[in-house]
Amino acid sequence: MAKLCRYPLFVLLLTSFLQLTLANLATTVIGTVLQRTKQLNFVMSPQLLIESIYPIYLGASGQTRREISKFLKVEGKTKIQVLDAFEKNKARIAKNLAGALTMTTGLFGSENIELTDEYTSMIIDLLSTDYKTVDFRNPIAAAKVINEWVANNTDNRITHMIRRTPLGAKLMIFSALYYNGALSLPSPSTINATFNTELLDGVEANFTVNATISRAFLRFSFLKEINADLIAIPFTKGNMNLVILMPKDNSDIETIESNLHEITMAQLAPVRARLFELVLPHFSIQTTQNYKNIFEYLGITRLFKTSANLRPMETNKRQKILLHDLIQKTKFMMNGTHTEAASYRAANIKFKGLPTAHILKPFIFFVKDNFNIFLAGRIGYVRK
Repeated sequence: MAKLCRYPLFVLLLTSFLQLTLANLATTVIGTVLQRTKQLNFVMSPQLLIESIYPIYLGASGQTRREISKFLKVEGKTKIQVLDAFEKNKARIAKNLAGALTMTTGLFGSENIELTDEYTSMIIDLLSTDYKTVDFRNPIAAAKVINEWVANNTDNRITHMIRRTPLGAKLMIFSALYYNGALSLPSPSTINATFNTELLDGVEANFTVNATISRAFLRFSFLKEINADLIAIPFTKGNMNLVILMPKDNSDIETIESNLHEITMAQLAPVRARLFELVLPHFSIQTTQNYKNIFEYLGITRLFKTSANLRPMETNKRQKILLHDLIQKTKFMMNGTHTEAASYRAANIKFKGLPTAHILKPFIFFVKDNFNIFLAGRIGYVRK
């Protein structure tokens, strides 16, 4: 609970234990993932990644369930308590972010195995997790079913998840998230700006990019634990913010990534605010990532081995089931939505005398509300 102690008491009283759990988990998960991935431009959904393990939590027993419970920080809670909190949090998210956020999770099992009706009904009705069987012996045909599923469940915003499934798989989890929220900025204009990076083979490079400029009242802070400036830019829906973490030392985002576990959700919601000249580059990013190794690193190991105990979901106790992998695809578009001509240059629209928040070097970003981080990523470079 140490990471939660900075929340005001009235906030804690109004918050479910699951929201506090997610708040406690998110920055640790993000820091781990960012350190163990190499793409210069990368995006993930920590919210969806954490949610994707809940279907297996319901079907696990013994040491397998204990490992998952420890990761989720729900030790001592009954399944009923966990499910009730999960449903309430999902309903709140759906209400607040309808139309802006699309996310889906599916459990895919081999046609050669059979899960209990009680288990599949629980994950469908209580967790809103789809369950489908595929022929994993035919990797291309199985992938086609999965790709059609993700397209149908994201309104074709994400149409491709995987080219072929791995041979020998019995059980896999796929999840996808698409977000294209509009920022709440007064009188934004589109300009040409220069994005500087030293992360491309260690050589300094400059790229001309489209960017939004605005005179905006923004919350900000400096986080000494990660040696970074924080700027929070509000979205128009759902009490959501785009949180930017910019390293003090040029392209040093490694310091941010390696120390994110020390940052609380409360620190990501600064109180101080002032008027800034904001320049934010337009970018679109999508990432498909396997997360088996991440979960193993975070302490969930038996789930992926023959020692996995998934008896509550099995009909044939002699037929061993284990989870092969969890794969997530995430897509985030941060582009200007206004129509002003893009021929101006930053120097022509400068707001003289204002402090600047020019997001024109590598940065870490979050898309979050008070207790959920829906997206987290790294931007190493931006090009037109």
